[in-house]
Amino acid sequence: PAAEEMTGYTFAEVRGGVLHDFIHHHHPDGRPYPVADCPIDRALPEQFEVRGHADVFVRKSGAFFPVVCNARVLYENGAGVGTVIEVRDVTDEKRAADAVRESEARFRAMADTAPVMIWVSDADLKVTYLNRPWLEFTGRPLDDELGTGYAAGIHPDDTARCSAV
Repeated sequence: PAAEEMTGYTFAEVRGGVLHDFIHHHHPDGRPYPVADCPIDRALPEQFEVRGHADVFVRKSGAFFPVVCNARVLYENGAGVGTVIEVRDVTDEKRAADAVRESEARFRAMADTAPVMIWVSDADLKVTYLNRPWLEFTGRPLDDELGTGYAAGIHPDDTARCSAV
């Protein structure tokens, strides 16, 4: 039932067919995806395990969706006789990650154009972010400022007060 919901195909529709021909036949850019290039399909004949394989499948509707797959060969009397395939639709996870990246990009754009120096530090006073005005003011590269490197730009008389803040 979960596979039917995920792909849009019923078991009756795919039974006896090559699964690749239903859900993995093209790349999102329209290029064909030959079954011979598919690691999931190759797991049984080549007898290897697939773990954490990121890919894109095609729903019955033609819509593409991101997945992470695992495939393991089933053996009977030492011979590979089938494959167990686990597929996880990661659409929601990718949307969440994209939203975080977009939010971070907006923050960086705002912080880098603000007419103030901005920094972010962790609980150990190690700097994890500095905006462009900070770097322009100090004239030092980002790698030199991160962690505790920023302290080189603080006057010794101001170190205690800065650390307290």
